[in-house]
Amino acid sequence: MPDMAKHSGVYRQNTKRYYMIYMCVCVCVCVCVFTQIFGTTKYK
Repeated sequence: MPDMAKHSGVYRQNTKRYYMIYMCVCVCVCVCVFTQIFGTTKYK
Protein backbone atom coordinates (compact mmCIF):
# COMPACT_ATOMS: atom_id res chain seq x y z
CA MET A 1 0.00 0.00 0.00
CA PRO A 2 2.75 2.57 0.85
CA ASP A 3 4.49 1.73 -2.44
CA MET A 4 1.29 2.40 -4.37
CA ALA A 5 0.81 5.71 -2.54
CA LYS A 6 4.40 6.72 -3.33
CA HIS A 7 3.94 5.75 -6.98
CA SER A 8 0.71 7.75 -7.24
CA GLY A 9 2.44 10.76 -5.66
CA VAL A 10 5.26 10.61 -8.22
CA TYR A 11 2.72 10.15 -11.01
CA ARG A 12 0.78 13.20 -9.81
CA GLN A 13 4.00 15.26 -9.69
CA ASN A 14 4.95 14.18 -13.22
CA THR A 15 1.44 14.97 -14.47
CA LYS A 16 1.60 18.46 -12.92
CA ARG A 17 5.02 19.08 -14.50
CA TYR A 18 3.75 17.82 -17.88
CA TYR A 19 0.70 20.10 -17.56
CA MET A 20 2.92 23.09 -16.80
CA ILE A 21 5.14 22.37 -19.84
CA TYR A 22 2.01 21.93 -21.99
CA MET A 23 0.63 25.28 -20.81
CA CYS A 24 3.97 27.03 -21.49
CA VAL A 25 4.08 25.61 -25.03
CA CYS A 26 0.46 26.66 -25.66
CA VAL A 27 1.19 30.19 -24.43
CA CYS A 28 4.33 30.42 -26.59
CA VAL A 29 2.43 29.25 -29.69
CA CYS A 30 -0.46 31.64 -28.97
CA VAL A 31 1.95 34.56 -28.53
CA CYS A 32 3.79 33.68 -31.75
CA VAL A 33 0.55 33.47 -33.76
CA PHE A 34 -0.79 36.63 -32.09
CA THR A 35 2.35 38.63 -32.88
CA GLN A 36 2.47 37.27 -36.45
CA ILE A 37 -1.16 38.20 -37.18
CA PHE A 38 -0.95 41.63 -35.54
CA GLY A 39 2.50 42.30 -36.98
CA THR A 40 1.35 41.61 -40.54
CA THR A 41 -1.84 43.65 -40.10
CA LYS A 42 0.14 46.51 -38.54
CA TYR A 43 2.70 46.57 -41.36
CA LYS A 44 0.01 46.22 -44.05
